[in-house]
Amino acid sequence: MSETRREYRIRCDDWEATQVERSVVVKDRATGKVVKTIRIPRAWGDEWGWNFIDGGIAVEKQGIAAEVVSTEQAKQLLPVVRAAVAALHEVWAKCREVEQTLGHDLDCLEGIIQDMAAGVDNAESIDVDYVRDAINAQADELVAQAEACPKCGERRVDHLVWQKDSDEVRCTTCGKQYAPARRSGTSREGRPPAKA
Repeated sequence: MSETRREYRIRCDDWEATQVERSVVVKDRATGKVVKTIRIPRAWGDEWGWNFIDGGIAVEKQGIAAEVVSTEQAKQLLPVVRAAVAALHEVWAKCREVEQTLGHDLDCLEGIIQDMAAGVDNAESIDVDYVRDAINAQADELVAQAEACPKCGERRVDHLVWQKDSDEVRCTTCGKQYAPARRSGTSREGRPPAKA
């Protein structure tokens, strides 16, 4: 048996289980008779739990000790973890290429890529309209770099609030109040700063 998990099969057709102090008591529902008492190892202390499994009950030591990866497991995982990290760096590099192509920084581009990856099984199925709509949906949430908060750089529309009867915006991220650079011909009318 594992030092951190133990499984017990219950040989009864209709049973129920309850925790009583440091044990799990299993009773036959029809008769109310105890069919099994599972005692928790003292070495587990108070950090343990139990749950129903198919045909029985599992008890498990909780906490860090139950999650330990052995050296052998770590050796087996190492190439996969290295490949995943390399793939993430490649994604980030490609995101920077997209930003350079667009000519401005999109703080949310990694999220756009993740959403696309979650939504499609085959990268080839992503078309021009899909890319345009996904990026524009996020870009619409940002103001132009010139209109960003001068203190913290916040660009999200929802975090830049026009002040009543004023030409100033208050950044809800850092509290800075400032007059954003506006293009000629734009009007305030209670709207967030002009979008990029």
